[in-house]
Amino acid sequence: MHFFYKLLNSAENYDEFMDMINISLTEKEQEMIVERWRILSSLSKGNSQRKVAEAVNCSIVTVTRGAKVYREKKDQINHFLTTIDN
Repeated sequence: MHFFYKLLNSAENYDEFMDMINISLTEKEQEMIVERWRILSSLSKGNSQRKVAEAVNCSIVTVTRGAKVYREKKDQINHFLTTIDN
């Protein structure tokens, strides 16, 4: 993962970052990452899993997986969400 961290940090601007993402991840993989963070964001606001599934337009199972990660890594997730909301 250190390699991937260095790779992502080597992008000098948004366009380079997107070039790297498009080379590294399929469109579906990119959508899954965005979906995961939308789920985490919604959970952080106290929404029920059912409400999250409806808002994100995904299955309850997908939200349940995200909720498990959220419970285990709540502080780190909230830190990242605060960072991107500013």
